[in-house]
Amino acid sequence: METGLLSARPGHLCFKHSVSDPPYRSQLGQHGTALVQLTLIVYSVPGGLPQQMVLVSFSDKQRHTLLSLQQLLAERYLQCFFAT
Repeated sequence: METGLLSARPGHLCFKHSVSDPPYRSQLGQHGTALVQLTLIVYSVPGGLPQQMVLVSFSDKQRHTLLSLQQLLAERYLQCFFAT
């Protein structure tokens, strides 16, 4: 893992290397749907100094795709939940 501050965009190789854990990638996707342009993820040990920081930026197209997927999943969930 590189140390310092990195900048990455979802879909690029740097993003996959910098944010290698799928749960963290999913969480960043959730932040992307909150209409924020930049999200900072910090890797550190408990009580320690940050080892790595990644500044993630989402394009409008990526944000639109994430919002569409989130809406589709919510509609499917609600259909199952409220099925009679």
